[in-house]
Amino acid sequence: MSNELVSTWCKLNSSVPSSYVHPEDIRPANSVLNTDEKIPVIDFGGQDRADIIRKIISSAENYGFFQNIMQNMKNGDINLLQDEVVGKYTQQLNKLGLKILELISEGLGLNPEYFNGDLTAKPVVVSHHYPPCPEPGLTLGASIHKDPSTLTILLQQEDIIGLQVFKDGAWIPIQPIPGAFVVNMGFMLQVITNGKLIAALHRVVTNSTISRHTIAYFMNPTEECIVEPAKPVITSTSPQKYRPLTFGQLKWNYMNKRGDFDAELDDPTKSS
Repeated sequence: MSNELVSTWCKLNSSVPSSYVHPEDIRPANSVLNTDEKIPVIDFGGQDRADIIRKIISSAENYGFFQNIMQNMKNGDINLLQDEVVGKYTQQLNKLGLKILELISEGLGLNPEYFNGDLTAKPVVVSHHYPPCPEPGLTLGASIHKDPSTLTILLQQEDIIGLQVFKDGAWIPIQPIPGAFVVNMGFMLQVITNGKLIAALHRVVTNSTISRHTIAYFMNPTEECIVEPAKPVITSTSPQKYRPLTFGQLKWNYMNKRGDFDAELDDPTKSS
């Protein structure tokens, strides 16, 4: 069983293999949900620039997530990875990501091109497929985590809720909106903003009847890029919280230390 793919055993078994069963305290069946609260939705079209910036900063401070409505999105865009157009598609995602980061920079008093170099130079596109699960209350499609990116842009499959963000002790399901991307702050952005913007914990739940497909665009720094709080965000009332490390070191810490990842960075006096 250990060598079987999830997509294989979900068709052959009516129960979840024990190796996939999560501890009771993090099982979806035992979680507190908040279905009344929604993450903010921001439409970049036809709005005052200052108002858009205010909404982005507020969403990033309080949720670490928002949904961005794109007027020219088509329902079939979730299948673009199967066509010859993926290069053009990722170019548009890169433009969108840099535009969002430009607005964030303006809102925080940074150079508008602060993120245009090494901090976003190594993007990665990942296609996720979540098959039906016989016992979705026992396991997760993606475990609880924060993205070790600068910014993540996600295209969800319509009509299927799987992504959830953690806020105030409860999980908020993120309802897919036609023609919208989910945008979340990566942990590198949390470091760069000295903790002002948050990389929120999130997870993916499964369901027993329908498979789910998503496309994620991770805007990552180069391995050698030094990631540290931007000097303009460090003040007497907000002293430096994180020590400088290369993205390669940060990513290694993330992959190997997991629960201790934040604590490892919290002492700016600690040597590399």
